[in-house]
Amino acid sequence: MKTADNGAESSRANQQTSLWNFTLGLKIKQKIKHFIWKCLNRILPTDAIFHSRIGKGTPNCTRCDKRVETTEHIFFFCEHADTIWKMAQLKWDGLEDTRNDFLKWWDLIRMAIEERNDQEATKITAFILWHI
Repeated sequence: MKTADNGAESSRANQQTSLWNFTLGLKIKQKIKHFIWKCLNRILPTDAIFHSRIGKGTPNCTRCDKRVETTEHIFFFCEHADTIWKMAQLKWDGLEDTRNDFLKWWDLIRMAIEERNDQEATKITAFILWHI
């Protein structure tokens, strides 16, 4: 019998699989696909992860030192990332509320791409993430 937690874990795992299949279908370099896979699986080597695993250093962002360096902070909340997104002038309307969860954010990107049939915007987004 599944508990509510197992159901939520299963649902998240299904979402990850779906997003990974979407990412695999993008016409981008393998290293960028692997990078996004790490983001989706919460294993991108951030300062917060290093600090929690080995207990050395600081979990704070090395660029701004204002918040804990999580995947979401790196891409959406750090001043450095904010500057890059503004320069890119790539707009994903309606995604602001999902920036606290990379998986949900990337899922909305996938849905928007399916709606617009515009893989080019996703490729550009993947390259921006990679460069940040």
